[in-house]
Amino acid sequence: MALQIEGKKIYDKESETTSGVKTRQRNRLLRNITLNYINTAITNLNMQSAVWVLYLAYCGLNLAQIGFVEGIYHATSIVFEIPSGVVADLLGRKRSMILSKIWHVFFQL
Repeated sequence: MALQIEGKKIYDKESETTSGVKTRQRNRLLRNITLNYINTAITNLNMQSAVWVLYLAYCGLNLAQIGFVEGIYHATSIVFEIPSGVVADLLGRKRSMILSKIWHVFFQL
């Protein structure tokens, strides 16, 4: 079964099952999706955020100061979302994610 638009074949079920190219593309896509899930799981194992407020309280900050520090943290996070979106538009999603991970590793050192 082939699907055509204006005389151009855009989908052919027979060629999909017999073509090794389609299978390789599908396998690479599934591999990338799996790697993205693993990356997200590892990134979200951020233990420092679980004790961040407790640490600030331990350092002697009162609730108003802790709220102010948290506000600054979230405001900078929002402000830097726009440049990261521009980078993703210019370089592509995959390259911007790789660049993000490199920056993340660099600043964790």
